[in-house]
Amino acid sequence: MILDLTLVIIVTILFSAVTIFIKNEKSFSSILKNISQNVILSGSFISVIQLIIAISKYEQMIIKNETFKEYVSIFTFLITIFIKFRPLLFGIAIKLIFMIFSKRTDFKQAQKDAKESFKPDKYEILSPREKEVARLAAHNYSNAQIADELFISTETVKRHLSTIFEKLKISSRKELE
Repeated sequence: MILDLTLVIIVTILFSAVTIFIKNEKSFSSILKNISQNVILSGSFISVIQLIIAISKYEQMIIKNETFKEYVSIFTFLITIFIKFRPLLFGIAIKLIFMIFSKRTDFKQAQKDAKESFKPDKYEILSPREKEVARLAAHNYSNAQIADELFISTETVKRHLSTIFEKLKISSRKELE
């Protein structure tokens, strides 16, 4: 049993190392997810190998034509096959453990990403008319062009720009984006 668990862990590490190297993954959550995916694969791999070995042993016993007393019963054979599935069961158990941790880290990462990505619109504090003036000024329109476009005077454009610069705490049109 300890040998099965050890084999599952070793094969999982090997499979994961190869996959991580190929995909060049660096984040903890992606590495954890990778290990979680490979643990069932490694348990299945070891179970299949052990089943092949067990079946070949029984096949050799049949070929040697050993007496029925020496031949293991069907019940014992089925128990042996069930035991050979232990690595797969270990893989499933480890997968469940990793699922708990990966969901927890995914949730924490999602919270962190949401906090970092939330940036209030800096133009939110501007009036609708100031937003129009700021948009045109950001596109390198002159005061006269803005006035013509919005059907206002150049003095009004200057006043709007002054208010915009004050509200956004900027000093030039270049800082409008």
